[in-house]
Amino acid sequence: MADHLVTKRPLRAAQIVGPDDIELRHGDLAALPGDTLTDAAQAIGHHARHAVASDVPLRSAMLRIPPAVQQGQPVRVISAGAGFSVASEGRALNNAAPGESVRVRMPNGQVVTGTAQAGGSVEVAF
Repeated sequence: MADHLVTKRPLRAAQIVGPDDIELRHGDLAALPGDTLTDAAQAIGHHARHAVASDVPLRSAMLRIPPAVQQGQPVRVISAGAGFSVASEGRALNNAAPGESVRVRMPNGQVVTGTAQAGGSVEVAF
């Protein structure tokens, strides 16, 4: 059980989400999609991808969130596991917002898939 965002009123496609458009509601996050937003800062100022009805849990897929990683951009790839962390450089093969999947071509030609992080790095978990 935790707080999550819901739409307070309907949103139009391309509308910029403001503080009066959303509210926090306490509920079971396990029953909601994994990309359900939990902090107003994650939504305010972003454009709605499509129209959204009122009283709907707000998900990141419903908003145009600026990419943390852009296609062709050099990125720092951080691979981490139990007791170790290794960093390398690669080149992003697709755009990705924070938390989204991104493919990266490493200098040896290998392609790895990781999660885009704010600031332009990519995390690959083992």
